[in-house]
Amino acid sequence: EIRIIIDCVLKLLQPFKDLRRLCQLFNCLISFQILNPGTLNPQDTRLKFLTELKRSQPNNTFTVEAHKSYKHNISISDRQQVQWSLTCDNSLCDITIEYRSNNHKHEILYKQKNVPIHNNVLCGQFETQRSGQLIITIDNKNNPVSEIIWYGIKSIGLSTCHLFHGIFTMNNRQTSEIISENEFNKLLDQTFDFIDKLLNGDLTLRTMTKLRSIFYDKN
Repeated sequence: EIRIIIDCVLKLLQPFKDLRRLCQLFNCLISFQILNPGTLNPQDTRLKFLTELKRSQPNNTFTVEAHKSYKHNISISDRQQVQWSLTCDNSLCDITIEYRSNNHKHEILYKQKNVPIHNNVLCGQFETQRSGQLIITIDNKNNPVSEIIWYGIKSIGLSTCHLFHGIFTMNNRQTSEIISENEFNKLLDQTFDFIDKLLNGDLTLRTMTKLRSIFYDKN
């Protein structure tokens, strides 16, 4: 049964000569990557971070009781670049940061003991194609007092290739929403050929004017 599925997938993808290039455009060759595994920023950064966080995201905090461990889950949408930041009020912390996507794939982003986030801000960054949960675990089992944790999350959607989308739409004269594999492959060839000519300077000025609607209101 698995072999039949693989054969069907290979047959479906066979007409697409530019499949790898298409995947690169839509950032889908790599489903997950760590851009910054976790670095400590100095104390002056911590004070600015806390001031801004308490103003803009005052609910981004949780308390870990003395001699306890606590997991805090944060939902992340698909196709996001996420920057996370962490600090606390009182003492050193044992910290684990992980990401669990909704297809159950699990990534450890950061894991260290005795991290001085009471004097610093711990910051990291990653990109994900799949939605899931960012999980912050604080182990406070060796601490006789409770600990207040402050965290910041900044998330932006991964970029869209307006050039490809616009030229693809410009070349697509199909009136039906259904398109065959061969027709789609032909349309991809036309689109990438147009992009290559544009980058090489091989387009006429009249042809270039067609791009006005593609770039209008796009940064």
